[in-house]
Amino acid sequence: MKTARILALLLSFMSISAQAAYIHIDDSDVDTITITAGDFEDGFSVNGELLTVGLGESGSITLEDGLPHFFTGRWVDLGSLPTGPEIDSLPVPEIVLLFGLDNVPFSGMGAIRDTDGFMGSIEGLFVGFDPLMWGLGTPPVEDIPFPVYAQDGSTKFFSAPFLTGTFTSEAAQVPEPAMVGLLALGLAGLGLRRRRTFA
Repeated sequence: MKTARILALLLSFMSISAQAAYIHIDDSDVDTITITAGDFEDGFSVNGELLTVGLGESGSITLEDGLPHFFTGRWVDLGSLPTGPEIDSLPVPEIVLLFGLDNVPFSGMGAIRDTDGFMGSIEGLFVGFDPLMWGLGTPPVEDIPFPVYAQDGSTKFFSAPFLTGTFTSEAAQVPEPAMVGLLALGLAGLGLRRRRTFA
């Protein structure tokens, strides 16, 4: 009888610990970016607001493209997550997914992982593609030590012990040269019209 109880307890623990936390970042919409997370035993927050907490629980939030959004989460990793490297006592992002055009990143995510021996933690940021905003396209290409994937609607995966994640990029609509010329003519026309109005 005692052996059956221990076995039942062990099996229930194994089924709980086999459930992994997850993060899905979806930037496939032109104007927004959506993050969904679940199974974070100690909670998952976006921009400082609790999104979800507990096994079997999940939450989702849709945010504006082109602005950085911050997230943090803690889940049971059973101490199997190695502590990340540091440079000048600052942690180095270990999960980095960048998407862009001509090797210049305009969307993506970066995160730092850690563990206390039982609970894993992750904190980072993500940003959706918006060519009119700065996005992630500001650093010089040669200074980026991570691959830049095509901004084509593809999905890339990341993981850590008892954590899985995806980032789906937006398929960038690159303006054709003729459209850029028409846009420039339209802006010049608006400038002339405004000048005449004030004259």
